[in-house]
Amino acid sequence: MISSKNDTWPIVRFLLIVTVTYFGVDYLYQHFYLAPYAQQGPGHVDPFTTMYSRHVVSFLSIFNINASMTNATHAVGYTISTNGVGRVLIIPDCNGFPNLLLLLSLLLAFPGPVLKKLWYIPLALLLLYCCNVARVGLLAITNGNDYSQYFKYLKIAVNLITHVSLLVIFIVWLKISLKK
Repeated sequence: MISSKNDTWPIVRFLLIVTVTYFGVDYLYQHFYLAPYAQQGPGHVDPFTTMYSRHVVSFLSIFNINASMTNATHAVGYTISTNGVGRVLIIPDCNGFPNLLLLLSLLLAFPGPVLKKLWYIPLALLLLYCCNVARVGLLAITNGNDYSQYFKYLKIAVNLITHVSLLVIFIVWLKISLKK
């Protein structure tokens, strides 16, 4: 069966919007938002990464884990320490922004009622942000002083949780937007 241009146009449109939105905003984020901080070197961290790191420390305090945040000495970012031992390095590329941007791009590209998008997009981004904070918090809890094979596999599993969360949030949007 040969498909016509009209059959494939919605898919092409969706992919174009996702691609242009993701890479366009990422370019602006990298070159105009992060670049001034990166040029200043370690100790100068952007406000989003700072807020994200503080939320990770707050997440850990929920579990009565003595966590602290210090400027990284060898990178632009923060080291999250538990009980005085550095556990996780949070740099701007690890602050969850790429996942948030991907979800935003997917939600904007998929057609749906504007009023539903107005309430769902902020809620979805907040939910994914919380999943990302929990992801880094779990890595800080489980990371020992060495980077053994166990930690490598755990890191993959924890990151998988975030990506599955992104997929589930998008699938929920599909169900909401396609509901008659």
